[in-house]
Amino acid sequence: MNNRTSFSSILASLRTGSSSFDMSREPTGSPYITVPSSSSTPFVAPDFELDHAEFDSEASVLLISAPAAVGKSSLANQLGARSGNLVWDLSRFSVGSSFFVGALVRNFGPNGLSQVTNDLREGRATLILDAADEALSRAGASNYAASLEDLARLIAPSNAAGPAAIILGRPDTMDETDRILAALGVRTQVARVAFFSEGQARDFVRAKASDTERGGVAADELNDFLTEFFRAVGPAVGNGEWASSQSFLGYAPVLDALGTFYRDQNNPLRRLSEIRKGNSNSHVWELLAELLEAILVREAEKFGQNFGGDDERKCAFGEASYSPQAQLLLLLSDTPEDIEISPPTSQYAEDSWILEELMPRMWQWFGQHPFLKRVADEPNPLLRFAGAAFRDYSVASLLAASDLAALSRVRDYWQDPRVTPSPIFSRFCMSEVVHLSAVPIDVISMVVDSHATGFQPLAVLEIEVHDEQDNASLVECTLLENGSPVRTLTSHMRHGESLYLSRGIAQTIMDAPDVGVVVGSGAQDFVIGPEVIIRCSRLSTESTEVRVRGGVDSASEVRTDILLGSTRRVSGAGPDSLRMTVPVAAFPWQAYRILPSVDEFADADLYWAGMATRRYLKWFVRRSLLEVGGLHYPAGQMETILGKNRASAEVHEFLSEREYVYREGILLRLRLPGINGATVLSNDLQDSAYRSFLIDFIKWTRVRSLSSEAR
Repeated sequence: MNNRTSFSSILASLRTGSSSFDMSREPTGSPYITVPSSSSTPFVAPDFELDHAEFDSEASVLLISAPAAVGKSSLANQLGARSGNLVWDLSRFSVGSSFFVGALVRNFGPNGLSQVTNDLREGRATLILDAADEALSRAGASNYAASLEDLARLIAPSNAAGPAAIILGRPDTMDETDRILAALGVRTQVARVAFFSEGQARDFVRAKASDTERGGVAADELNDFLTEFFRAVGPAVGNGEWASSQSFLGYAPVLDALGTFYRDQNNPLRRLSEIRKGNSNSHVWELLAELLEAILVREAEKFGQNFGGDDERKCAFGEASYSPQAQLLLLLSDTPEDIEISPPTSQYAEDSWILEELMPRMWQWFGQHPFLKRVADEPNPLLRFAGAAFRDYSVASLLAASDLAALSRVRDYWQDPRVTPSPIFSRFCMSEVVHLSAVPIDVISMVVDSHATGFQPLAVLEIEVHDEQDNASLVECTLLENGSPVRTLTSHMRHGESLYLSRGIAQTIMDAPDVGVVVGSGAQDFVIGPEVIIRCSRLSTESTEVRVRGGVDSASEVRTDILLGSTRRVSGAGPDSLRMTVPVAAFPWQAYRILPSVDEFADADLYWAGMATRRYLKWFVRRSLLEVGGLHYPAGQMETILGKNRASAEVHEFLSEREYVYREGILLRLRLPGINGATVLSNDLQDSAYRSFLIDFIKWTRVRSLSSEAR
């Protein structure tokens, strides 16, 4: 059971900052290792969840784990400013052997290193290490581990109370950090940043909404607005109680977008009511997308008013020019100052508006866009956004515009290891408001990346690859929530083309028996799990390292005919959390390979047997919809389909041997034993008759395989 503790308790556990940090710095000192100054920016302190009832005061290192985009850097700076301790922005360094000792020498000199080391060991200082995710991604697993060895030597065990170091990062990075430190004999305490309570959520939105020239907000009006929003959203993502929906309502990026919407609307409560009336049956993600769209619409209106002043025609021209689509082009351009927005056709527009005023005024106005934070000289536009919700909505909306050139640029920006995916992107892509349907295959990979960071355990991606024509395959990516489909994205791949995954995969079922899958290409590491099932013809792992994350109840499973790649290390959870069914497994995968016995059946075994049966059945269903006479298919055409591996030859032979499929003239007829066709098409493993049928099929295939090996 998780136990909550407060920010003030975490702060109280820290050691008071050392006077050594006030020493004069060396000329080679880094501005990214410093004691932060107090900030006037409002800060809403989160709570934390511990695995144990009490905080471990004897732990040498405190690991703070948090989902993507919740403000880990703000938290680190608050801890540093209030305790007087050094905060290290590890995203600015390439960590490795002797990194911490070397950095202290460069900042404080040899004498300063000695003083800081003594202060750490005698309980007068805590090092606060931010951006561990970026450090791991930039330097690679082995260099990251070497830097932790250096840290362990620096904070050698002492009798001093309180942690000598705090490390902040995403859950998968903290899992790996915990494993490395445990192997080094370092005692750790893991504290997970909790989603905001309702009171904290209200405070967060109030702080965001108050950041305005209007001089604050009316507390009663804001509370009414939030009550209405929570009432609309709560039942859609939970049972109406805060505890069941706080993974969404208490998620900082969502609240950040909500605060911006409230701040920029003249009558936000009325606008919220209008959105609800217009989409009364839509999902909560449609509501959030509508809120973000409303911010863009409001920005266009404000620019029009600024551009035109008392001239209504000029106001209308300015508003139409600075449309939401124009704003998206600027937001997602690496050089927005070079973008030329095509003005709308208007008989009233004067040449001076277009030639002299529009772009300079628009560019000046864009510099204060509510979606942006103020980052000078950042070439990647995805790193300029003020929050993940703003970024992910903008990218998803751009995809809906079918601008392939822009998509190519955004895909490259997305691969930047500094870009941290959030689950919001995948949900926007699956929303009715963004209205994506057919997408390039790269978008499917981005959705998988995003979904892997998810916070809803009952949300599952199901990816199926079907042969459609002789030269192409259809890819269907469906989001399932509580077992029910929400939306499906489709794409196409050429025969022989592989499906590429970039950073990680979690809570995903991928059925691609005739397709190769490449993971982690160009990356230092790739994360697999929890709750992953993959079936493919060839799996190539190209990242230097693969990290395995374990699930609560079941292991992830991979079934492939060929396993290859350049991965040199597999870390994280052990073989109990990842099972690989593959004929040959070379280094470093040998420990993960399994050889199932004839009488052992996991749910994953039944799932794959069901998927193969469903793929075979669909050919009969398609034909029978066009002709009467029960489930049937031309025998000659089925031979061609089986020869091209577009249906399972094993399923066909099993059904033939059991006489569930039989020939009648030129037709094959299919009659399943007491099983409804809808059960097979939905692959419902809860149906006892269907489950028995699949167990019979699995036993048949395994006995057949053993007999073949014996020969």
